[in-house]
Amino acid sequence: KAANAKEGSKDAAAHIPFRESVLTWLLRETLEKDLSKRGEQIKLQLAQVAANVLSFSDKGNPKLIREYIDQLTDVRNALTSEAQGIQSYNQEEEKLGLATKTSFPELETISRELMPYERLWQTALRFHLSYSSWVKGPIRALDGEQTARDHAEMVETGVETNHRFGSARATLK
Repeated sequence: KAANAKEGSKDAAAHIPFRESVLTWLLRETLEKDLSKRGEQIKLQLAQVAANVLSFSDKGNPKLIREYIDQLTDVRNALTSEAQGIQSYNQEEEKLGLATKTSFPELETISRELMPYERLWQTALRFHLSYSSWVKGPIRALDGEQTARDHAEMVETGVETNHRFGSARATLK
């Protein structure tokens, strides 16, 4: 029994926990490199989304309102997808025991800069849909208070987006 006890203690001393093994460190190094590549890919995708947002400053054909809104929806969906990718990325960082999570402040900036365009083109669509009843419909059919609220909101949107458009290009470049 004494010989078996000595043998058991030799095995215990020779045992290397899996977290400290060479294989684990090599695997970790590979995972960290893959994660770094994913981070760069996220940055590239965010740059593409930012470019898409900037393209809305050149759009102005009222006949294409619905197309613009569809494009805005696609950009918003891309941002949502990137946010999920960033969340997954940060979870991987946590699993690897990395001290800090990588932040992607571009996501918030792009989202903030997209909002005025979304609001502008949604307002343009509401105006387009309301215009004929305001101008061509019977005056008695109009709800004056609602029309006044719609008009005030549209003017507010116009002023707000006009103010923000000047800073949008500088922020996203």
